[in-house]
Amino acid sequence: MRNLERELANLARKAVKAIVSGKATSIEVTAENLGEYAGVRKFRYGEMEGEDQVGVVTGLAWTEVAARR
Repeated sequence: MRNLERELANLARKAVKAIVSGKATSIEVTAENLGEYAGVRKFRYGEMEGEDQVGVVTGLAWTEVAARR
């Protein structure tokens, strides 16, 4: 939630740029065109990778307490 204001300002700047450049007369951000204005998704909650990737570990942790057993 901390970055919400920053993300909304970013959307507004991109919309204003499109209007000023003459590409559009009005902008409506919808679920279909959100990627165009918001950019690449930063987080993918609940999604699993289609294939394994080198260096990616899910659900593995080490603590000093576990090492002393």
